[in-house]
Amino acid sequence: MPTTMRGVGQRIATIRRARRMTQADLARAAYVSLATIKGIERGARSPSDDTFDSIAAALAVDPSHIIVGSTRTDSRVHAALPSISAAIAAYDVPTDYAARPLDELGQDVGRLVQWRLAAQYARIAKQAPHLLTEALTAFHHSTGTNRLRAARLLATTTRSADAVAFKFGAHNLLGPTGRADAVGRGQNRGPHHAGDRRVRAH
Repeated sequence: MPTTMRGVGQRIATIRRARRMTQADLARAAYVSLATIKGIERGARSPSDDTFDSIAAALAVDPSHIIVGSTRTDSRVHAALPSISAAIAAYDVPTDYAARPLDELGQDVGRLVQWRLAAQYARIAKQAPHLLTEALTAFHHSTGTNRLRAARLLATTTRSADAVAFKFGAHNLLGPTGRADAVGRGQNRGPHHAGDRRVRAH
C-alpha cells in the first residue's frame, strides 16, 4: 500500500498533469465532483474503491500504477479468475439465456479492448466473466453473418481474458491447453461454424 493518502493524491496529480488535464477535466472524466478530486489530491479524502477505479480509468492507468506496491489489483484479479475459468469451461455448452443485440454487446467488448490496451486489469477481470458468457450465448444463438460477428466478439473477449490470466500467472484457465484465447480459436472449427478461419481477435 502507499505510505499515505497524500502520496496517492500526489501521484494522481502527477499523472493528471502528464495527461494535460485540469482537475475539472479529471472530475468530469471520472464522473465525480471537483471537490472530490481536490480533496484526494491534497490527501484530505480517501476515495472509495469505485471512485478510485473511475479516476484510474479516466487517467487510463491501472490502479496499481497509482498505489505503488499495492496488492489491491492482484487480489481483485485473482478473486475473479475462477469466474473467468468457469465461463471459459462452458464454451461448448449452449445456454438458454436470450442473446443481447450484437451492437450493444460490441460496445462493451470494445471497452474491454480499451482497458486491455491501458493495462486496466482489475476492470477487465471484473467484467470478463459475464462478457464471456454473453459472447458465447450470442455465438450459439446466431446464424449466418451474425454468427461470424459473434465469433469475432468472442475471440476479442477471450483475448482480453487471456491478457489478464497471463499477466497474473494463471496459465491454466483451460487446463492442459493453457491460454484462454484457444476458446475463440476453437469456435472456428468445423464447417458448421460460420466463423471458419476468418475470425481474428482485434
